Amino acid sequence: MTTTPSTKEIFDLINQALSADPSRTGGLEAVYQFNITGEDPGTYQLILKPDKAYAVEGEQEVPNCTLEMDSNDFKDMLQGNLNGTAAFMSGKLRVEGDLGLAMQLETVLSAYTAANN
Repeated sequence: MTTTPSTKEIFDLINQALSADPSRTGGLEAVYQFNITGEDPGTYQLILKPDKAYAVEGEQEVPNCTLEMDSNDFKDMLQGNLNGTAAFMSGKLRVEGDLGLAMQLETVLSAYTAANN
């Protein structure tokens, strides 16, 4: 039985995947902020720039898109057990800012999924 990594571990893994291959962002330039609530809360940012892409804990830059969701739902979404659009439509995912960027996030997060499957 495998244990689910913590929210911090997930963002550390996303950071490693993005740092190793910034092209996974598809040239996207944005700052995503994740406000994770529930059992394993935290605030994290994905900072995507032309020359580098990385994840950090806390608020480092002004976000273009802020996403808020429960830690269990976030982990389910990354594991492919919860569709991002379904999460949004059901109220499990709240988005502030650029909704278009939120819709492109799946491509960025695939860096984590590809590295951990």
